[in-house]
Amino acid sequence: TIAYIFDSVHEGCGTTEALVNDWDSCVEKALLLATNCDCGDMGCPRCLTEIGCPESNDGLSKLLGLWLLEQITHS
Repeated sequence: TIAYIFDSVHEGCGTTEALVNDWDSCVEKALLLATNCDCGDMGCPRCLTEIGCPESNDGLSKLLGLWLLEQITHS
């Protein structure tokens, strides 16, 4: 699996390091979190979006994210 990770926090917030060190566990946790969130198809700050996102969370799709996570876990 190849992934491009972009951290918009100056000097990072540890997300990239966690992904590199424990990719499979992070993917499984993300899939579980998004699947069990009852917010619907749009996503919410609990499962997908970021409050105060400089890009206004444009381009994010919970349904596409779930599909991608499922593809990654089954590859």
